[in-house]
Amino acid sequence: MVQSSEENKVDFVIPAAIKDFVFDLYEAMFRSLRVEELSQLYEVKLKEITDKFFAQTPWPVGASIAVDCQNNEGFLLIYR
Repeated sequence: MVQSSEENKVDFVIPAAIKDFVFDLYEAMFRSLRVEELSQLYEVKLKEITDKFFAQTPWPVGASIAVDCQNNEGFLLIYR
C-alpha cells in the first residue's frame, strides 16, 4: 500500500494546545452541538492559536490530528 504525501508528513509532535483545540472544536461540532462554544472556538481561539503557532507555517495536516477527532471524515474535510 502506498502512503499519501499527507500521511508521510506526520513526523512531528503536535503541541497539547493544538490537540486540545482540535478536540474541543470536534466536540462542539459533532458531539455536543454547542453553537455558542463553536462560535467562540472558531472566531476567537482559532485566531489566537494560528497567531501563536502557525504565523509562519501551515496548520498540521489532517492525518496528524485525526486521532484527536476520532478519525471523523466530516471533521477532517472541514479541517482541511
